[in-house]
Amino acid sequence: MVALLALLLSACEWAAQPTFTHQSTPAFSFRYLTRDGSDGYSTQAAPGHITLSAPATNTGTNTRLLWYPPAQPMSLDQQSCATWASQTNLGAQQGLALRVRHDLPEGRWRAVTVMKNVVWGANWNLNVLTWDTRDQTPWTVRGSVDLAAVFWPGQRLVPLPWRVCARVTGDRVTIKGWPASSPEPSWSDPRHTGSVQLPAEWAYAGKGGWYVGHLPAGASTTFTELDLASLILDSDPR
Repeated sequence: MVALLALLLSACEWAAQPTFTHQSTPAFSFRYLTRDGSDGYSTQAAPGHITLSAPATNTGTNTRLLWYPPAQPMSLDQQSCATWASQTNLGAQQGLALRVRHDLPEGRWRAVTVMKNVVWGANWNLNVLTWDTRDQTPWTVRGSVDLAAVFWPGQRLVPLPWRVCARVTGDRVTIKGWPASSPEPSWSDPRHTGSVQLPAEWAYAGKGGWYVGHLPAGASTTFTELDLASLILDSDPR
């Protein structure tokens, strides 16, 4: 039975059913994952486009924010994509959010995030974290995907814009990245993709979105081509 199930799954492909596109009205909910004191970010959004800025009055760099369209349906298997179009400093941390979930009445927030690494300037590493406000330490690092061959060839960092997608299927997060000026690679391309496994309890239904963090006072970053989708297994991917 196990062998038969593996054979059936190998014959299927994940099909994306859009739940939000770059043509959708940008009606977002925002949630701060961490804040430095009363620091915050301002946003300017249009269809397929959002700029996030740190006011000059901010005092730190450890504010982290996720946002998502609340009208999208909940899904277990899903995908988030964005083009990280511009930034005012290399320390800006762009990212994607998956399985964003707010449980009432306890007020618990959970999410899976895929974030550009900003430690030691190794931006080509994409880190996978889980967030749970019920825990004493709300975040846990689950692993990372090294895309140095794509974004740091010859030890020279490729400038933005970068196109990055992440999908979560069951207990696995798969990341794909490429320079936005290049053709989109396939999800089976080993140069442009990599995966991180999550603990089994992180397989739950939620909503897709995006993430930003570590903007110093006066800094900003712009995301374009914001797209979300739920995923279903297609047994006839022709």
